[in-house]
Amino acid sequence: MAWNISKVASQPTLTLAPGQTATENYTVTVGTTGLTDSSWAIDGTVSSDAEPGLFANEVDTLLTPPGFAGGSQTLSCGGIFPGLFDLSSPLSCPYHYDVPDATTRAVDGTVYTTTAGGNSGHATADFSSASVTPVDKCVTVTDSYPGMLGTVCAADGSHTYTYPWTIGPYTASQCGQAQVDNSAIVTNSNNDVLGQDDGPVIVTVQCPPPPSGCALTIGYWKNHAGFGPQADAVTPLLPILLGNGGGKSLNVTTAALAVQLLSFNGSNNVSASSNGINKLYGQLLGAKLDIKSGASGAPVASIIAAADAFLTTHNSTDWAGLSKADKASVLAWADGLDNYNNGLAGVPHCNS
Repeated sequence: MAWNISKVASQPTLTLAPGQTATENYTVTVGTTGLTDSSWAIDGTVSSDAEPGLFANEVDTLLTPPGFAGGSQTLSCGGIFPGLFDLSSPLSCPYHYDVPDATTRAVDGTVYTTTAGGNSGHATADFSSASVTPVDKCVTVTDSYPGMLGTVCAADGSHTYTYPWTIGPYTASQCGQAQVDNSAIVTNSNNDVLGQDDGPVIVTVQCPPPPSGCALTIGYWKNHAGFGPQADAVTPLLPILLGNGGGKSLNVTTAALAVQLLSFNGSNNVSASSNGINKLYGQLLGAKLDIKSGASGAPVASIIAAADAFLTTHNSTDWAGLSKADKASVLAWADGLDNYNNGLAGVPHCNS
């Protein structure tokens, strides 16, 4: 029995963001294409009448046409003497040939005796009335993912299996194209593979966008605020809010206030570089100016969120009263933003 199998993915191509998954629905269809004759063979016997007192030293067959790969067979029928066959009783020696197809063939049998020479017989192997033994009437269907899908028999007709499978998630480091390979297989009772089909899915994992723009130091912004020979690059980017609004949040609406903060004079306009909150004001404003001018803020998004939350409830006058832990946090945020503004944390430094 011959079988075919097909496996189809409902979405042969998928696009996933890092961390995203998709449900793929697979359909596996199995059916028989009917009987295909194979394992051709010729079986028969070489027989002789009783010849009392005679012994045969060889019994063989020769299959024609000439050149058949099977050649001749020397048969072993057993005998009362080593190597000799007693012909006192009728002799019957079975033979078997595997052949490649149903071509009608001649089979010659010969008995060679030790005293009387040989005697031959002739038969024709005709497959028109050959007995047929159906095989692989039932098969097992397995799949890469769920494993065993079931058993299908020819008498049942074709059968379709469907199942869902989750593809993903992928990490950002796996961005690009990936192929999800999988197969459905038909096997017989001997675990011989009778058919196989694949339902590959091509997955495109989206890569995070590369950092855009470039960063500039707070010194650049201080010198490009319109108070020197350079053009004013700050005012067009204002207002910028430091904090989340309300409380002690500081809304920078003028270039003059921007320069005050960029110079570490803080919210009270008192020069004190040892004041960590003054440093935080300056570096946070510099980072937000970078972002407004086109730099990606993704590398410092978490730092900016933490700094804005802090400056909603604190200003420069609160520095002396902070705990050691809070002072350490403020300085760490300022350092992280300083690295960003110098092109050391996710975006390049502008060639200014």
